[in-house]
Amino acid sequence: MKNLAFLLIALYCAHTTQAQSIPVKTAKALDAYVEVANKCIANMTKAMDCLEGFNAASLNYKENQQDGFRSYKTACIDFVDDYYLKTAKERSVALASGERQQVDKAYDAMLSVYKNIVDKCREMEAYVNLQDYQQDAEQEWVKGKLSEIQKEYIQFRAAKREMDKIIYAVYRKYQKYNPNNINHVAEQKMRDAIKLEAEMMDKWAYNLNPKIPVAGIPNTELIQNINQMDSMFQRTEIPKVSLFYKQFVFQLYHGSQKSKRYWLDRNIYENQLNDGHANSGYKAFVNELNNAAISFFNKFCSSNDDFGGVTITEYSPVFILPEEAITPKPEPVEYEEIDITPISPQPVSKTIPVEAAFALNSYIEFVNNAVRVSKNIPRMCESYNRSVISAQENGRKPSRFHYDYPDIPLSYYQTALFNSKYVPEQYRSVLNKQAKQIWQVFDELQQSTKQLELSTYEKSDIEPTYEFIFGRLERIAHLIDQFNYQTDALYNNLRLVYESYSKDKSDTWVKTGLDMTALMDESRDIVEKMYSYIRDSSGVLPSIDDLNAKARTAYLNKHDNLDPINTSRYGTSASTIERFYNEIIDGSKKIGELSQLGFDANPSKTAPAAEVYDKFVYQYNHMIEFYFTNLVEVPDEQISEFEYFNPYISFKPTSLLKHQKKMIFYDFAAPSDKAPEAEQPEPEADAQNVDDLYTSMDGYAINHLVLLLDVSSSMNSADRLPLLKESLKRLLGIMREEDKISIVIYSEKAKAILKGESCKSSKVIKELDKLNSEGTTHFNQGMELAYEVADKYFIDNGNNRIILATDGQFNMGSAQYKFIEEQAAKDIAMSVFYFGTEPSENMMKMAESGNGKYSHITPENADLVLVKEAKAKEEE
Repeated sequence: MKNLAFLLIALYCAHTTQAQSIPVKTAKALDAYVEVANKCIANMTKAMDCLEGFNAASLNYKENQQDGFRSYKTACIDFVDDYYLKTAKERSVALASGERQQVDKAYDAMLSVYKNIVDKCREMEAYVNLQDYQQDAEQEWVKGKLSEIQKEYIQFRAAKREMDKIIYAVYRKYQKYNPNNINHVAEQKMRDAIKLEAEMMDKWAYNLNPKIPVAGIPNTELIQNINQMDSMFQRTEIPKVSLFYKQFVFQLYHGSQKSKRYWLDRNIYENQLNDGHANSGYKAFVNELNNAAISFFNKFCSSNDDFGGVTITEYSPVFILPEEAITPKPEPVEYEEIDITPISPQPVSKTIPVEAAFALNSYIEFVNNAVRVSKNIPRMCESYNRSVISAQENGRKPSRFHYDYPDIPLSYYQTALFNSKYVPEQYRSVLNKQAKQIWQVFDELQQSTKQLELSTYEKSDIEPTYEFIFGRLERIAHLIDQFNYQTDALYNNLRLVYESYSKDKSDTWVKTGLDMTALMDESRDIVEKMYSYIRDSSGVLPSIDDLNAKARTAYLNKHDNLDPINTSRYGTSASTIERFYNEIIDGSKKIGELSQLGFDANPSKTAPAAEVYDKFVYQYNHMIEFYFTNLVEVPDEQISEFEYFNPYISFKPTSLLKHQKKMIFYDFAAPSDKAPEAEQPEPEADAQNVDDLYTSMDGYAINHLVLLLDVSSSMNSADRLPLLKESLKRLLGIMREEDKISIVIYSEKAKAILKGESCKSSKVIKELDKLNSEGTTHFNQGMELAYEVADKYFIDNGNNRIILATDGQFNMGSAQYKFIEEQAAKDIAMSVFYFGTEPSENMMKMAESGNGKYSHITPENADLVLVKEAKAKEEE
């Protein structure tokens, strides 16, 4: 026993020696140099905002001779606190003479560059305080000084990295890498990950003049980095060596990977028009790398009882001063048709590997995100198509087309291609070709909508001829059809590959998945049959007998399926999983019930076919996004993020296949009259009066306009809420400082987002830009709140007017009409802007009771009726 105890002690001592072989004082000496460098980097990072502002003030002075320098009377940067310099000097004596000379030489070179930066910033401080800019009209001195500082930033990074090499060499001299020591392995993996991050960041720079876009986000390098990080950390066992290592992995992999996808996917056309988006991303990455990842690495080295290493310096940013802009051209590149051979998978006796299921689901995630960002395009184009035909028939100019992409699924597309290495080789090429084809179609679609928007912009270089607009709309309709066709083809192949594997039907999750997948499949089948019924006029409604039978089976099997789930094992709640289960049953039954209504699924008798079909697509996609995908991801995530280091979870993924979302169609409507534009009739007199009304507000009563806005999801069409927002912005141009505006919105609930604000306040535009449409309609609360606001900010002898904007129909009682009449008697009028497809008698009666005007809003009359409301009362 004594020999065994002695052996254990010896082994423990050997392990400790392997983990910590560099003397503590030597490590602390090297750490002190690192700390000084990090203080410099922190100051330089912070100074970039100041330098950008100084540059903007200089450019403004050059262009407008306006003095905006008062904020820069102190230098943008200062020296590092003497405490850190003194500590580095005191601790350096622990190094051997030769080592200290080497490190000091590189350290002094780095500090010399930093001193140059501080000195040059102080010269700028003197330039401001002595008002030398008054003798520098062209701002040549500022331009030269910023250029000098830019070069010093680059030189500092080079000097810092030279010091890094020497410190690392000294460190490795004492502490050799031991691949058998888990702490050494973890440390090296962190160093490798930080190196990858730095290599990606080196392809980027902060633009000190973001109005001139040149740098942008380095898409290729960012995609490569995402894939490299996935290779390093995805589905690999994480050693439980330290809390700091856990935090490092969580931040750099789970946090930074999401951040990279965020900035990459939002690098859309609008964000490429200046480098503001790229600058924000650059600062975010520098902050995440320095203050999170490297910070956790340094704590791992300096505060880990089982390991003593040497800390590392943070990432040193640089900036650029561009003079010539690179403007992206939104010229759509037509997709190339790719020859795709069919696949015929052979049955496989084993269950699908986790990696293969993950790869198949990556393709589906790509398509689902493409649908997410473009799902409203069909309805927007159909609505715009109608308005352009109307404008052409009445001899008016076409209104502006507007569609905002929140992001594009570029990272999801690249992830699908990267993960395809886990797909069996015989299918990989075909699936990647299909994904590429979908991406090309999607890319042309987004560029086509952007070109259509830019061509109809007031200051567009492209003449928005009807021929051009109709041609682009027709192409968009084709692209949407191609997108739907290609995505269906991809999903069918993914299902063939997935179904070729055997299923372990004794597994709880497999049994649950089979029942849920059967219901989703039936729902998808009904949606596809309704497409034929609605668009192709098949005249045959789908049978829902199989769906109801499978819904019944799933419900009867529910407790047998879900009771064996061990919540501690899966790191989730059984009640949550049961909710997903129930919602899928209910959702599929709802699709079945809707299908039996045919066109009556949409109560509006004049609704276009696509809007009827949208009822089914919306319900199906909703089931995928909120229920089925969540059910799949519970077992498919290897370990919950929050349980990443919980040793009590024995996780067994089951690898269900997700369902792929669908998008509605858009039926292009050709113009009825293709006569040359020169032969178009003269504009109606009423339309010509818009310009006359926009002259000024002189002679009219002071306004308090309370906009009561329906922001339910149905108001999202281009000719509804977005149209009203554009008209309101134009109206604000003639309104006076004393004119007031309030905005009350209602959908799920009522909310006053502006109260009695001056029409000249910048808040008005900001709040209008924030408005979006979602949810259902609850009118009564909104009306009550609107009258409260109108009463509170009432203007004596003014034009106190509530303007209701909606596409809905409300059941109004006699008491409500009487209330509106009473308020009108108190000089609070109500007008109604109606966007619905059919005339509304109760809307007309509401406006009549409110002593206001009822107007059916179209793109052609929106400006006219709005400005008339603002001029409804003359000055007394």
